[in-house]
Amino acid sequence: MAYYADTSFLVSLYVQDAGSGRAHAWLAKNPVALPLTEFGRTELRNAIARLAFTGAITAHQHTAAWQMVEADLSQGRLLAVSPSWAGLFARAELLVAEHTAHLGTRTLDVLHVACAQSLGARDFVSFDSRQNSLARAAGLAWHLP
Repeated sequence: MAYYADTSFLVSLYVQDAGSGRAHAWLAKNPVALPLTEFGRTELRNAIARLAFTGAITAHQHTAAWQMVEADLSQGRLLAVSPSWAGLFARAELLVAEHTAHLGTRTLDVLHVACAQSLGARDFVSFDSRQNSLARAAGLAWHLP
């Protein structure tokens, strides 16, 4: 598994926002299936639902976005994967110990980078600069589309 995309990137693929053009352009240049863990799926679903709650998208757009996620899962553009959760949390603990005091990373940032490492990803794709800093510090090549 070469690439891991975080929720900031995935939301931009499924909901029209400021990063959507860049996300679609990046994916066109890198036509790869992206892994989606149970954690990532839950966070993505919640992020899309929160956009509906805040009025940033309509109820119809909310439904359509999630249908696109499900279609991409069934067609293999997103890959449902399940890391070893015990190993992932052990990695997360190490990332916190090594980097949080210097980078100010949040727990979800750490969990995404730990997921990427646990899945054997080499490249990390995100619009989140703090998360990208952690990914780089953890040895992943990072991509800001």
